[in-house]
Amino acid sequence: MRVLIAAVLLAGSGPAWAQNCPKPQDWAKPERHLAARAPEMKFALKPGGAVQIGLLPQAAVRFAAGKPSRKGYAGMAAIDVPRAGTLQLSVGNKTFVDLVRDGKPLALAAEPKTKACPGVQKTLDFKVASGRYLVQLSGSPDRSVKLATSLR
Repeated sequence: MRVLIAAVLLAGSGPAWAQNCPKPQDWAKPERHLAARAPEMKFALKPGGAVQIGLLPQAAVRFAAGKPSRKGYAGMAAIDVPRAGTLQLSVGNKTFVDLVRDGKPLALAAEPKTKACPGVQKTLDFKVASGRYLVQLSGSPDRSVKLATSLR
């Protein structure tokens, strides 16, 4: 009987755990883009969906804010936010992510736990107003990173 009760309890906890994992739109089939090496750019991402961003050697990138270490791969992507809310960025590897506006990185509003989630290494939430931001990527161990964006 104890085994049956334990099985029911474990089975009941499965869906709750799965609901805590982000399920980014288009994660399985992301668009592909190359990262910018400088903050000035015309092209911008829009919240919603996923992109696989090709990165550059970090020493070749002129960052919008701060001076990350010169190790790994890096780049930037602009994102146009249409309204105020919480911008969530989900990342597929251990790349460092800063959201920058007017040359200053924004404070992190939350970092939901995603350690046991398939494909998503980390998720970051930022409180945003409408306008253009830069997603600054640095210290990536890989030549590209998968990034999903959503606005709530």
